[in-house]
Amino acid sequence: MATNDKVIFGGTIYTMEGESPQAVEAVVVKEDRIVYAGTKAEAMKVMGDTVPGFDLKGTTMFPGFIDPHLHPAAIAFLYYSITIRADEDWGLPDLKINPVIGHDEFLDALIKAERQLKDPDEWLIVSGYASYYHGQIGRADLEKISSTRPIALFQRCLHEAFLNGKAMESFGVTAENAKQEYDIDYPNGHFVEAACIEFLWPRLIGIIMPGDRWKKALGYAVEYLHQNGITTIMDPLAFDGFTKEQQQQFLQVFDAPDIPFRTYMVAEPRLAFEKGGADAAVAYVDGLSKKDGNNIKYMKAAKGFVDGAFFAQLFRMKGGFTDGHQGVWITPPDELGEIMTIFWNKYYPIHIHVQGDEGIDSIINTFAKLKQDNPQSTSRVTFHHLATPTPDQIKTMKQMDIHASLLPYYLHALGDIYSTHGLTPEVAQNLTPAASFFKAGIITSLHSDFFMAPSNPLYSAWCAATRIGAISGKVLAPEERLTVFQALQGITINAADTFGMENEIGSIKAGKKADFTILAEDPFKVDPVKMKDIKIVGKVFNGKYYTLAKQ
Repeated sequence: MATNDKVIFGGTIYTMEGESPQAVEAVVVKEDRIVYAGTKAEAMKVMGDTVPGFDLKGTTMFPGFIDPHLHPAAIAFLYYSITIRADEDWGLPDLKINPVIGHDEFLDALIKAERQLKDPDEWLIVSGYASYYHGQIGRADLEKISSTRPIALFQRCLHEAFLNGKAMESFGVTAENAKQEYDIDYPNGHFVEAACIEFLWPRLIGIIMPGDRWKKALGYAVEYLHQNGITTIMDPLAFDGFTKEQQQQFLQVFDAPDIPFRTYMVAEPRLAFEKGGADAAVAYVDGLSKKDGNNIKYMKAAKGFVDGAFFAQLFRMKGGFTDGHQGVWITPPDELGEIMTIFWNKYYPIHIHVQGDEGIDSIINTFAKLKQDNPQSTSRVTFHHLATPTPDQIKTMKQMDIHASLLPYYLHALGDIYSTHGLTPEVAQNLTPAASFFKAGIITSLHSDFFMAPSNPLYSAWCAATRIGAISGKVLAPEERLTVFQALQGITINAADTFGMENEIGSIKAGKKADFTILAEDPFKVDPVKMKDIKIVGKVFNGKYYTLAKQ
């Protein structure tokens, strides 16, 4: 008998199979697989009297929770940066975040943070800035805080940053070369999208986390995900470090024998394509798959970016934003079409980051052409985020068999504030219209895209089931609320579908992996408003049980 063999019973066990809540009395686990789910009497017959029983003691068990879109490195960054945000504290272990709202208040917080640094040459690196809460802050403001200490102020989504002169000088950025390779706004110290992600990040990561600090931060990320009951994640950037040492440390932490969840990685081949064309793009994706470990799988799949970040209001909206600005294309539509053609014709799964309605139109047109040119392709296409889709776009996605993965925290965090900053109230309060996707019959999951949102699947489900605005406390577009069952589908079976693993994980069914998340209360029997507060008391991963929070 393997050490993980057990019969689980004594609580409510939801399988997440079917179209409504279905419960069984017992589950039989042999090694890392489910071999039976049904009555307790039959379960005991299957395994015999010598197999140990595991009594749930009245708790509620679900398939293991899944976050199908997040970036573990961002969790590590958050641990070692100074975070000043306007929204609520996320309850991160050993990391208290005190919300700050207001322009002067935010500047005061920056000044206080700078004065706490003892070394005059140490960088001040801050994340959490949001202009709609903190007003306009740029290089001139940072220079007043210090012109001799390098300062980097990140928008909370990490797709946008402001640097003072000393920081740009340290990286060799001058008024003459700022526009040469990346579109850097030198006078204002403004770095957006590629300038931030491709130029700034590789240079900053060694400053933020030198030596073993990266490894320690990744360990923190593992514990955070584990405590939220997560058994599987997907990182659709396949980011495991900028240097060989960082990559090795990532594998040491995330592929350790006792890691309590598995990780799927999906690469974005754009840079490889720009340097070497189609062959280089395919070689990049295929080459990563050779790095698979015990609990890490680098998938033969491709990621594409359409438009800019949501928290920075850089996404593409038809007609632009109410203040007159327009978002950006992360990848020009024609170039993205060329890249997606390569992987469509190789039948690889494809994942697309897209936010605004103009961006959604663009990528729908791309795949409409691909389907016309090669209708035999079996590529599974999933659009991620989808903040402001129109009803017609949702209908078209269903017709084209495009799957969806939504970020429901957008509505909770920004539905109120965006109603008066950048978007009309109608658009802002209908962000992430999850119910419309379910009604259309689109397979739809929920994700965090950490650190856009907490990587806490139960919290994501709460956001989608309640649609409560963080500022007003009111329900925004109540017709777009998911049922509790739909919301839980979004973090279990539908989340498994997002990366093509619905036959392995995501529900409790014989033959699937023995992954379970155990809750102190039954989400179907509490007020949905209280769902986010249900304690996660344990989980099973690959058949092994872990105790989490006390009841």
